[in-house]
Amino acid sequence: MIAPGSLVCAAWCAAAPDRLTHEDWRRFLADPNPAAPSETPTKPPVLSQVPPMLRRRLTPLSRWVLHTWYGACERAHIDGSEHPLIFASRHGEIAILADLLDTMSQGAPLSPTDFCHSVHHTPTGYMSMAAHHRGISRTVSAGPQTLAAGLLETWTLLHTSDAPYALLTAADEVVPDVFTEADAPVPPAAPYAATFVFQREPCDATPGTPAAPRLDLSSLGRDIDLRALLREL
Repeated sequence: MIAPGSLVCAAWCAAAPDRLTHEDWRRFLADPNPAAPSETPTKPPVLSQVPPMLRRRLTPLSRWVLHTWYGACERAHIDGSEHPLIFASRHGEIAILADLLDTMSQGAPLSPTDFCHSVHHTPTGYMSMAAHHRGISRTVSAGPQTLAAGLLETWTLLHTSDAPYALLTAADEVVPDVFTEADAPVPPAAPYAATFVFQREPCDATPGTPAAPRLDLSSLGRDIDLRALLREL
């Protein structure tokens, strides 16, 4: 059990290499033996919504995060700048951290930009600048239970504040080899991000449209991953 209650999912948007649309994800979820991620490097989304000067500074993980944040807000028909934001990431900007450590081991000077980007919650900082987010922002990391921790934090915020919505973003990138062992790979196998727009209770549905799915947190295990969560929705 994650929490003694439920959440209503007004909308979601997820992105990963080879899976950028809802249709891509539906096929992935329906396949009992999905193909391994492509080994061809995939450029993160372009993000035309972000001003060019700021867009050039975004880290790859921040681009995946902002792409899904904008997409989820658009699908939910909300302005996400005022609503609580929860960023759930097991590793954060671990690729940049690995580069910094490698630079240090060689005795070379560190890049001030990379040093600035190496903090765990870099994507939420860029979200506050790009989307003018002025609401509550929290970051959680709990190893294999990171997504569950994010759901719990989302449920708590919705039940202790007046916010009608809370946005949960889960994202991670591939862990560099220096932090892994050959016989014990650490997920994920490819970079990904997913943003969910949650609310306590469903709004009145538009005639002819399906009701928003309700997520029963009391029936979910703490080791739930993104694939399992999307199947619930």
